[in-house]
Amino acid sequence: MIAARRWLLSLALLLPSLASAAPVEETLPLELASGRTLEVRLLRPTQTIEKLPAVILLGGYRRGAGALDLVTAGRPVMLAGFDYPAELPRKLRVSEIPRLVPQTRRGIAETREGLAALHRQLRQRPDVDSSRITLVGVSAGAPFATLAAADTGFPAVILVHGFADLPGMIQHQFARRWEPSAGWLGRAGAWMSSRLLHALLGLPSIEQAAASLKPGRRVLMIRAERDDFIPAASSLALEAALRRSGARVDLVVQPGGHVRGAAQEELKPVLEASLEWMRQQRLI
Repeated sequence: MIAARRWLLSLALLLPSLASAAPVEETLPLELASGRTLEVRLLRPTQTIEKLPAVILLGGYRRGAGALDLVTAGRPVMLAGFDYPAELPRKLRVSEIPRLVPQTRRGIAETREGLAALHRQLRQRPDVDSSRITLVGVSAGAPFATLAAADTGFPAVILVHGFADLPGMIQHQFARRWEPSAGWLGRAGAWMSSRLLHALLGLPSIEQAAASLKPGRRVLMIRAERDDFIPAASSLALEAALRRSGARVDLVVQPGGHVRGAAQEELKPVLEASLEWMRQQRLI
């Protein structure tokens, strides 16, 4: 996803430089229970005298690992990203649902499994500081980051324009398309379609995952004041669930709309807030 690529590029460029040499790129294959191999792309400095903090980026559904192609300078952090096992179409058609349901279920399960395996691998690496592994979920990647934080022991998580209440989120996406032309019929159709799709997919509860985070975990949630992509109720549902957990939760509310990677000036406040928080938490 273009937003994810630009987000990771900017993150890498804003991190303090360790060396001027070109970074070393690695491919880390993760064997999944299905027999499928998930290829993780890693980027690390050529030379380092200390164990590195690690940042894993989960962007949108498209080209997550491709973001690493834009990073050209060594940084004092290990960056990791991978493409999602399943890719959803930009516009969902009813005729595609029978094919997409099993594909999406499998993709969600394999993404969670892959993140748990990647966390284990990073913790075991001699060049990574296991106490400073940060998982960053941006937009559609935020629910996966929330689930992974509950599944594993990630020390820190950043949720950029994240959400819970998946039925409400799906309904909002349908309503944005149907209501302008169909009015109340569009609203009713969005409600029914969202509940049906949610049931067919058997989606996990983001609220339950967020509320189950253990004490000692650190979470930064970044919200946009004028987010037209995520309904306010879904964003508030995520915050409320996080507040019920044992994790330490920090919230940053920023002016502007949803991160889409259209312009660097839109990304800069999010990046600066994330990096400042990581510095305060001594994660970088």
